[in-house]
Amino acid sequence: REAILMSKLSYDLKLAAARRGYYLNSYFDDVDRDGFDVIFDDQDSLRKIQVKSVSASASTASWEIHKKILRPGWYLGEQLGFGGSPAGEGSEGGVILMRFKDVNGKLEVEYSYTDVFVLSAFHCGVISRKHPASRKAVDKCIAEARRGIGTERVDAPIAGFIKAKGPDELLSLM
Repeated sequence: REAILMSKLSYDLKLAAARRGYYLNSYFDDVDRDGFDVIFDDQDSLRKIQVKSVSASASTASWEIHKKILRPGWYLGEQLGFGGSPAGEGSEGGVILMRFKDVNGKLEVEYSYTDVFVLSAFHCGVISRKHPASRKAVDKCIAEARRGIGTERVDAPIAGFIKAKGPDELLSLM
């Protein structure tokens, strides 16, 4: 299942990049030791991405993510409240959530995305959720991501993800 979903993700994003007229490199990591599953590189920016997949009918509310993925690079750490020390430094990566279902033998995937900028936008109220519990979950995620070392994990709540309309929008978010 995971291999099929990763192939679908790669295809969808490379097609989206081709529609924009540029080439997208992807590098897959077979061992989830460093917290990321794939690196996307469009020659302008490089993103380490952790991919989580779940059935569309599942009720999963959060996913364990390596803190390093959700932390900014050294040059933005202080501005985003992560401090200026190497302990607060991250890879400034992102997390793609793939909700999938089988519809008449065809795989359908709904993409959502989060990273330090999306979480900060929720945390600062630039983007808001209607339910106070959602705001509280995002605030807790940010607070936990700021503490400890990058190899530790933090629960990223569904409330901290932005749903992408499709692969083109996912690529733009990344």
